[in-house]
Amino acid sequence: QGNHRRNERREFSQQGTQHKMLLTILLCSLVSVVTPWSVGDVVPMMERSLYNGEVTPWRVLGPVLSPRFGKSKSVRVHSPSAQSASGEFKISFELGQELGWKTPWITVETGCKPQDDHNKEGAPSSKKSECHHLSDIEFSFKYEKNVFGRITGFKWKPIYVSEPVNQITLHYLWHEISDYDLNNALHFIYGFSFFGAIVFALCLTLSSTTVRQGEMLVRDMKTN
Repeated sequence: QGNHRRNERREFSQQGTQHKMLLTILLCSLVSVVTPWSVGDVVPMMERSLYNGEVTPWRVLGPVLSPRFGKSKSVRVHSPSAQSASGEFKISFELGQELGWKTPWITVETGCKPQDDHNKEGAPSSKKSECHHLSDIEFSFKYEKNVFGRITGFKWKPIYVSEPVNQITLHYLWHEISDYDLNNALHFIYGFSFFGAIVFALCLTLSSTTVRQGEMLVRDMKTN
C-alpha cells in the first residue's frame, strides 16, 4: 500500500507539471500573437543574387542596411553588376521573421549585351544598344502603429538609368494608415477575445481536474 501511495503521488506530481508546461506554452503563444512592432524596430531584410543560373544563399543585410519600422530612410548597397562585365545579374529581397513578403528576381542590367556596329552589308548600323542599369529600388511599406503595430502592405519599384553604377540605393518609405478599418479592428478584437476565452476555459478545466485528483488521492489515503 505504501508503494501504491507513492506511485499515485508521483503520477499526480507529473500530471501537475505537464499541466503547468501546457499553460506556459499557451500563454507564450498568446503573447507572441499580440506583440506589436514599435517605431524604430529593425525589420530584418535579406538579399540573394542570381548570376548565370547560380543562386547565392540568403544574406542578412544587418541593422544598418535593413529598414526600421515606421522610419523612412535610404541606404546604399554594392551593385552586383560591378563584379563582372559579362553575364546577367538579378537580385531578390525578402523580409524576415516570417512576414511572408518577398520580391521576384529584379534584373540589375538589361539590354547591355554588346551589339555589332555594322549591318550585313558592312555599313555602320543605325541601331543603338539601349542599356539600363538598376540604380534605385523603392520599398513602400504601409503600417499601423500604437496598439496594432503591424505591417499591412509591401511594394517595390526598381529604377533604371542609362549609365553604369557601382551602388544601388534602397529607399525605405513608410506610410502610416491613420484611418483604421473598423471591420478589421473588430475582427482582431474578436479573435483575441476568442483565443483568450479558450485559454481561460482550459485553465479552469485543468484546475478543476487537478483539484478532483487531489481530493480522490486524499480520500484514498484516508480509506487505506
